[in-house]
Amino acid sequence: MKKTILTLMFLSMMIVSMPADAKWWIFGKGKQEGVTISYMNINKASYQDMNGKAVIYQDSLQQGRIVINGKAKSSNGSIGSVMVSLDNKETWDNARLAKDGTFEYAFAPEKGKEYNFFLKAIDTTGKNNDIEDTAIRITLSEERLQDKVSPFLTALFKAYQDEDKKAFMDLVSENFTNGREILESAISNDFRALDQIKFTWFINSMAQGQNGLIFITLRYERKVTAAATGNPLQDKGYTEIYLTNENGGLKLHGMKSPLLFGLSEADQISAGNIAQPEGEGGNLVIDGTRVYVGGHGDLESGTVTLCAGHICGSDYGYDFDTQTFNDSEASAMAFYKGTGLHLNYTTGVQQLSSACDLDSTDIPVSGYTSSSSLGDAISVASPECWALDYGTRGKLIFKVTSGDSSTTNPITLQFYYQR
Repeated sequence: MKKTILTLMFLSMMIVSMPADAKWWIFGKGKQEGVTISYMNINKASYQDMNGKAVIYQDSLQQGRIVINGKAKSSNGSIGSVMVSLDNKETWDNARLAKDGTFEYAFAPEKGKEYNFFLKAIDTTGKNNDIEDTAIRITLSEERLQDKVSPFLTALFKAYQDEDKKAFMDLVSENFTNGREILESAISNDFRALDQIKFTWFINSMAQGQNGLIFITLRYERKVTAAATGNPLQDKGYTEIYLTNENGGLKLHGMKSPLLFGLSEADQISAGNIAQPEGEGGNLVIDGTRVYVGGHGDLESGTVTLCAGHICGSDYGYDFDTQTFNDSEASAMAFYKGTGLHLNYTTGVQQLSSACDLDSTDIPVSGYTSSSSLGDAISVASPECWALDYGTRGKLIFKVTSGDSSTTNPITLQFYYQR
């Protein structure tokens, strides 16, 4: 009993005499001790993304100055002062400080001069942050940002057009959005699916973001040849890509749809979508072995059975646009009429090889013949394959998988319809 009382007295004396910052020994260590930097930006670019080196361009200066801002926190008190050194800690200058720990410091840089930057935040107990962790070498480039971006984009597009995967990936950030490995695999697939890649482009707008990324909006026009079929394809529109500055050089960091590169893995690579102006054409799509320009990004597929006589019962025809049977002859796209399958209101038809595989056959861009020159009705039979051009309503490719339209038996079509 006496031993227990003595032990309790000893522990009580330790608690009373223990300094305040050692109470974690009893209650458990809580949040991080000391002074920390929540965030810090240099001309709106996060210093953590700079890998210890910041290259500032003439056209990203803010009224001729480099502006450094951020926020410091203390676990034991409030932030009493924030100081900045531009000469490797030889001298220090005070930054503007708010009560919540946010700070700002601005200076006018000299061209060609290197600034060895450090930041020291001191709380009201006299403690400071890890100064070495804030070390950044800052230089002012004599180049304008656009003068740096344009040659980079030229090299990036050239590597892709030349189908030079190594040269292209050398221009991609190790921290590429959604995975550099995914992009590399997609680029390989692009090069297998496409030939004769040709881009024309220009920079529409450019801005440097809060996280240090350079946001580029591009207007582009692309022409390619589908490797499997030899069909020429082209698309155009606006898109956005992100660049990052790594060790003084630009790298591709991310892309939005419509994608310029890596189309075969578009869902995994895209970081969002750019709305296209009214009247813009479709976007190039690589879907497995198929390459096409999707009007509004859509390529509908399906199977339909057309009955004898009028399509089915009282229906006149089938509308591939809505994938529904239709009782209006004027709006139907295909229907039976007497002796064969009548292809209604097409601007052109084209018979393809009966050996065609719809899963790997592109909808032809050209080569159509006026449907009127083939008579009022076209008799089709399994396993024939046809392409139809409906003008503004889109194009269609179908294969007869069963039946013969010259008989009263139903006929089944597998189709791909592109608006």
